[in-house]
Amino acid sequence: VLFEPAGGTAGELDERTLEAVCAGRAGHDLQQPQAILLSMVTADVSAKARAQLHRDGVYTLEVRRVRNPYTGGEHYNHRFDDVLAKLQVFALEQFEKVVYVDADTLVLGDVQDMFECGDFCAAFINPCHFNSGVMVIRPSQALFQSMLEKLAVTESYDGGDQGFLNVYFSELFYAPGFGPDDAHRGGPLRRLPFGYHLDHIVYYPRLQWEVPARCGGLRIMEFMGVPLFKPWQWWTYPVMDLSWAWHAMRSQLSDPYPPDY
Repeated sequence: VLFEPAGGTAGELDERTLEAVCAGRAGHDLQQPQAILLSMVTADVSAKARAQLHRDGVYTLEVRRVRNPYTGGEHYNHRFDDVLAKLQVFALEQFEKVVYVDADTLVLGDVQDMFECGDFCAAFINPCHFNSGVMVIRPSQALFQSMLEKLAVTESYDGGDQGFLNVYFSELFYAPGFGPDDAHRGGPLRRLPFGYHLDHIVYYPRLQWEVPARCGGLRIMEFMGVPLFKPWQWWTYPVMDLSWAWHAMRSQLSDPYPPDY
């Protein structure tokens, strides 16, 4: 159950909001999670951008930068300078569970059941590495502090959060899969099925999605790859059909292209 902010406009996340969420949950079937839409932002995200999120019902939470210890490494890319701020999602223990999605994803199907996954869940898009663009997390401050302590002594194959998390949660490689019944839910670690985190490139060989139900169906898609091919770049539209899907979803917002953004 998605919590609806008063008047349809959200704001900065605060204790009063959390109390309202808890009160709302008490009035619903406890089997249905009471959830909010939350965007973690750093200090450089403008007030106009935050206000736009609030008008679209998305709460914001400012998080600090986390120093990246991998700068200067062989595989480092400058676009990962601030990516480790994302690790603070693991500290949001005011929530029982978090379904985290990167900003370059599109939610295309029902994701409510993801709250019933394990304490940490992710999909192996690469056969050897899970992708950190979509994760299910049971947050705790102790977990986050443990991560901070291990950052400086843990390798990252990509110089970012994904490489670090693949070492930190290395046992996920051997974990059971998440499924439709109780026997395939809960527990410490679960692998998300294919359909819960799709690389957009999977669409293009036949210009359609082919995701059978046993692979989760069509749930979340991500525009993976270098920034040059993200759907907010105008030159992707002549050659990449799914950029139009992103545009169509953006067009549903209250003010999709605000002036002076």
